[in-house]
Amino acid sequence: MLKPISNTTITQPGGDVYILKQIAKIEIKKSRDTLTNTAKITLPRNIKLFENNRKTDLNSLLLRGSKVLIQLGYEQDYTAGTIDAGLKTEFEGYITELGATIPVEINCQDEMWNLKKEAITHSWKNAKLNDIVKYIYTGTSDIVDLNIANYQCANKTAAQILNELKKYKLRFYFDGKGVLKGEFAGQTSKNMHQGLNEVYYDFGKNIIKNELVYKLKEEAPIKLIATSNLPNGKKYEITLGDNNGEVHTLNYYDLDQNSLTLIANNEIDRLWYNGYRGSFTQFGVPYVEPGYIASLHDDLYPEHDGAYLIEAIETTFGIDGFRRKVQLERALV
Repeated sequence: MLKPISNTTITQPGGDVYILKQIAKIEIKKSRDTLTNTAKITLPRNIKLFENNRKTDLNSLLLRGSKVLIQLGYEQDYTAGTIDAGLKTEFEGYITELGATIPVEINCQDEMWNLKKEAITHSWKNAKLNDIVKYIYTGTSDIVDLNIANYQCANKTAAQILNELKKYKLRFYFDGKGVLKGEFAGQTSKNMHQGLNEVYYDFGKNIIKNELVYKLKEEAPIKLIATSNLPNGKKYEITLGDNNGEVHTLNYYDLDQNSLTLIANNEIDRLWYNGYRGSFTQFGVPYVEPGYIASLHDDLYPEHDGAYLIEAIETTFGIDGFRRKVQLERALV
């Protein structure tokens, strides 16, 4: 049996580096749906030592703004064949809060924390989404091609702007490589996700438990109505789905017809499909990130086999073991 291992590195704003050797629990939450990925590190009650084997004042070492690197994995076992062991980077971010209770909890946020600091005032006319993102964030980004007629912000942080732009049914989040992603909540096919890692799951092998429900489209029909109201009083309207289905509405101002169509089609693909909904729990391996593709196989119901976009991952590490809860977003066809 492989032994879970961890390595947590704290780098202070001044450059001093410390390695946390005693960890009671680590909880990491990553999602395409929430802007900020977070980590919570719980220290043992009797924590006294860091790597340098001296007593420490935690408040002087765990400074707000210190960089955090969390690596998790299993001890290498070369007899285990293809087991994906060894330390892998699970989280990179910053300390945002040090709890005052015992045991001590260290709360961390990813790079989105830096986008919550400076206020921005600006306006755009006939801009693409990528133009807006490039203005508010100078790092590496990968943004969907979407035209936005006009947008203006007054004294808002970059994170607040991204959160407001989610009204176009977009997901903004940092992936495992530090790239700011801007994508639709729904995507229609695996071809749109070429280059992404695909992870294979078997209900009889590497899924510990599941909270999945398989549904057919006819069991929950949906009717989606998307509207763009134009400055001249006219409007574009698109209706998709089943006329007798549950009605979902999207309303926008001054959005061109192509952009409205793009948003509507992606949104109904997210809401209405044949396949699994819900989540399942796996061990620490295989390594997965939100935005990866999960290919599910069940020997008992092979007709249910399919590929799914992963929306969120909750990773826990500690005395109870190393686990990941995987939340599905939608089926890929």
